[in-house]
Amino acid sequence: MAKWKKRLIAGILTLALLGGLGTGGYYIWKGNHTEVIEVFPVANVSEQYWGDNTSVSGNISSGKEQSVELREGLIDHINVKEGDAVSKGDVLLVYDTTSFQLVLQSDEARIAVMESTIERKKEEITKYYTLKPSEWAPEPTEKTIDHGALKFTKSTIDVGTKSLPDGAYGLLFRIQPGIKVTSDFLKWLRKSGKTAEIQLYEGDTMFGSYILDGSQLPQPETRIIDDGEPDDSSDDSSDDSSGDDSSGDDSSGDDSSGDDSSGDDSSGDDSSDDSSEESSEPESEPDDSSDESSEETTPPEGVGAGTRFGKMQTITIDPLDDDWDPFEGLTFTGDGVMLDMNVRKHNFGQLITCTPMTYERYETIYIDNFPEDPGENYMYSRKQLAEMAEEAEKDLVGLQLDLRELNLTYEKDKLIGKTGEVKAEIDGTITQLGDPSALSTGETLMTVKGNENYTLTLYISEMRLSTMQPGMQVNAFSYESGNAFTATIDEIGTTPLEGSYGWNENPNNSYFPVYAKVDDPEIQMSIGEYCEVTLPQTSESGVIGFFIPRFCIRKDDSGSYVMKTDENGLLKKQYVKTGRILWGEQIEILAGISSEDYIAFPYGKTVREGAATKQVDYPSY
Repeated sequence: MAKWKKRLIAGILTLALLGGLGTGGYYIWKGNHTEVIEVFPVANVSEQYWGDNTSVSGNISSGKEQSVELREGLIDHINVKEGDAVSKGDVLLVYDTTSFQLVLQSDEARIAVMESTIERKKEEITKYYTLKPSEWAPEPTEKTIDHGALKFTKSTIDVGTKSLPDGAYGLLFRIQPGIKVTSDFLKWLRKSGKTAEIQLYEGDTMFGSYILDGSQLPQPETRIIDDGEPDDSSDDSSDDSSGDDSSGDDSSGDDSSGDDSSGDDSSGDDSSDDSSEESSEPESEPDDSSDESSEETTPPEGVGAGTRFGKMQTITIDPLDDDWDPFEGLTFTGDGVMLDMNVRKHNFGQLITCTPMTYERYETIYIDNFPEDPGENYMYSRKQLAEMAEEAEKDLVGLQLDLRELNLTYEKDKLIGKTGEVKAEIDGTITQLGDPSALSTGETLMTVKGNENYTLTLYISEMRLSTMQPGMQVNAFSYESGNAFTATIDEIGTTPLEGSYGWNENPNNSYFPVYAKVDDPEIQMSIGEYCEVTLPQTSESGVIGFFIPRFCIRKDDSGSYVMKTDENGLLKKQYVKTGRILWGEQIEILAGISSEDYIAFPYGKTVREGAATKQVDYPSY
């Protein structure tokens, strides 16, 4: 026996040792094996920002044509005629300086109106960039409400039985078959005047309710009833006196028979009967029984007129003396309630039947999550907002160029206001000279045509300035003359300009002038025309930049990086160069990865270099 115990203990120790080694081995194995990380194509989460274009604004800043507009002041005299050759600086005409002050006031008013229009346009642009697109509209959510288990009154409803808390009538009891209502409760309800609802259930399904209004419960009734036993003491004495044969048989010689035969007074018998009935009356009502016992009733048919039939009693009947079963006479079906008309009805309350309602403990509701007054938020898609912002930015650029032109005109007019002289800005020939009396203010009075090509001034942000090189050709379109043309960059300015001249750019960027000569010497345009210029699309990686969600990128001391798969299908850290951030959620990738790469959601302890990967279509974050 001792050897058997030793072997058993040794076996248990061996199993424990093996179990410990197995558990330890599992954790060692787990520590040396990383989880497989999901990676998804960059192409599936990236997008070419459709609002990202390479258009910039520009205008015809100089060239071989000078248009002289008619101003509001009075012309003193004109120094040239059609066909005259003029040099830069020659006086073309002279205005009356006194009347020209009105021109300066008009210039100032137009500048003020333009500045106000520009401010409103900027507010409009800010609105487009701050409005929330329809894609960001809050989605409805589901919420499951647990109403809790259905509570029932488990025992007899009696005085003191706790009401359920959600009663609509003051007191609520949910009962299933087998639960009764005591007489004491019904009487208490009647006395208190309260109202109780008793809901009738089979399982978790309600078929109806009893509404018991205490003030309407039946009151006790007082009734006068016959005791049911005739008073025939006089008839008994008569029978005894006439039956003298019985005295002969009586060996004791009782004198009572003799008394009976000689005396016919029944009052003594009545008094004897009355005394015995009073003793049987309830002590709580001695007066009523005494009064009623002296009353006689009309004898029923077949009883002699001289015979006493019985005595009357006053009793109180309370309909609430018995306990009540609310389910008595009710049969629940799948569709409702059947009433057994042969069962005694109780006038205790109103029975309200209903379509069977099964209690649903869990309720799923949908929450809209949409704000009550979203304003213009969620009215437009991201594309629409960006299109509107882009259009407004273009309008702003045009307005700013107009303001720039107004300011230049104002400065020229201030010089004219001092001397009244309008001078030639280029070398050329007077090719057009109109009649001032036949023209309106702002119409062309004379034209000077020269020999040099037009100069197109581009307004380039500092982010794009490094891509501009002398000799680069750009495409341009003039909205005023409708000309499409090319121009070649020959000078890059180094002094930043005031104001913003681009769209889809960082508003904090500075803008620099870049000058390009119009290639076509025969094209005809006017100084100051607004142009839209399309630049060659380039980036440091040789491809157009694209955007990926910001959550795909992490940062360390060396810069921004993503976790991508290498040629062996393992994760590696890949640093990227980033650009703009759109809508607060998309970031531009300028270099480091392409749309053909696979990247991982870069968060979590298991996402580290060397981890095994598996390809999926989209991240499962």
